[in-house]
Amino acid sequence: MVASPPPSPPPSLQPNRRTGLTETSDCRYLIPDGRSTPSGSSTSGSLTDSSKSEEETYSPLYRHAPLVEIAAKWSQHGQLVPQMCYNPPVDQSRRMAQCEVRGPITFFLKNPDYCGIPCRDALLSKVARLAGRDDYMDEFSGRTISLRIMWPGYLPWCRQIVVRDYRYPSNPVTRANLVKNIARSVQRFIQARSGDEMSHGSDRRWKVGGPNDITIDDLELVGLQQVSMASWQLHLRCVRRRM
Repeated sequence: MVASPPPSPPPSLQPNRRTGLTETSDCRYLIPDGRSTPSGSSTSGSLTDSSKSEEETYSPLYRHAPLVEIAAKWSQHGQLVPQMCYNPPVDQSRRMAQCEVRGPITFFLKNPDYCGIPCRDALLSKVARLAGRDDYMDEFSGRTISLRIMWPGYLPWCRQIVVRDYRYPSNPVTRANLVKNIARSVQRFIQARSGDEMSHGSDRRWKVGGPNDITIDDLELVGLQQVSMASWQLHLRCVRRRM
């Protein structure tokens, strides 16, 4: 009688530096080529713009899963701010297509697992639940990056943030420091746009800065997606109950 082969060992647990979580090797949050949603579910319920062609949705920049698909699992908690993807100049797009594109950086909370940290908590360094909060974020190639927000109804917004300290040799910032720097930028974005009129025909529900408008307390930091050589687009979730 031929002995049956031994059962396959369970997948090894590997810490994922981009999420801060310990995950199985099937990598349930990072999906190669961006062709399927987390846990192998269908892309039919993704938050990407269904009017875009597949070539636009899965451009050469998105050799990894679009962040909106990763965050779709938690869509019942609020609505992702609907943003157009930043389009870099043609020469940068060509260079990006020829180099390694970094996967998205997500901000997960633990106990329970959740994708997104409240912006106010990040600003006040309330990061006890932030997965991998002490991890060094060495995904960035330079000392600074361009943080981009393509908020609906307003002109594109960009700010340089520091991602390495000023020691010699310099060290990358930790995930906790990164979310605090990003939260400060969101605060500045809201302050800068609070006196601006939205473009004609824009959805007024996305107005920011006023007493009855979206504030920093309504927003969660979901993560970053690389959109050019030194630019990362910030994705946010609005948790206002009336959205």
